[in-house]
Amino acid sequence: MKKLVYAYSSSTLNNILDEIECIVLVDDAMQMSPRRSLVFASENKYHDKYFYMGLTHEQLLQLPKREFKNLKDLEILRKLNKEDLTPDQLRILYQANKDNFLSSRKEVRAALDKIQACKYVNIYPFRKNISFANEIAEKGGQVTSKDVKAIIDSLQLEDYSYSTYSILDDDWNSLLMVFEYAGDYTFQPNDENGEPVTIAQMDIYIKVDIDSVSKTGYGVLSFHNPEFKMDHPYK
Repeated sequence: MKKLVYAYSSSTLNNILDEIECIVLVDDAMQMSPRRSLVFASENKYHDKYFYMGLTHEQLLQLPKREFKNLKDLEILRKLNKEDLTPDQLRILYQANKDNFLSSRKEVRAALDKIQACKYVNIYPFRKNISFANEIAEKGGQVTSKDVKAIIDSLQLEDYSYSTYSILDDDWNSLLMVFEYAGDYTFQPNDENGEPVTIAQMDIYIKVDIDSVSKTGYGVLSFHNPEFKMDHPYK
């Protein structure tokens, strides 16, 4: 007889005992996978959750309409596209996605490693990006992709502030990690006869987008002055 222990996928050996949700007895744990047949002895909430978490996006869409409408767990709903969800499920996710939370040190470090490994940076003409570039231009400097790359490469774990989930149509349900750069930086002049422009204690807000299902698609979404005071939990 062996014990099959369920815990969150983000658990580590150090905290797995604190996160155990249920224990199920099976004939051979090495040959079993977390599906409905394994949790027949546990409470209904585990019975359902672990079965649906094991389904792919396509399999979830093939569920009977009534069964699909009863899906309420956030982890399960985040496996679906916005257009797949019922109005009630959309409301649940909208409300949940408004809340800020902390990603683990390991997750933040992985995100930084990923974006700092990128060789190319494009500055999209979003309103806040333009506003920031104009602010530097008024001082005689210019913001280039090299500047963005240099600032991104300088970020440390300690610069992380918080995480949240996107509610934008084009970026639905992506994980957003927010960082703050605070320090001196020198921009090259926007005139060939001008002088470099150094901004003392420049304070900018950097948002990194991570696809919450595939874990790919890292990118800097916005690069501008922060609109509120930011905390740094890992400082």
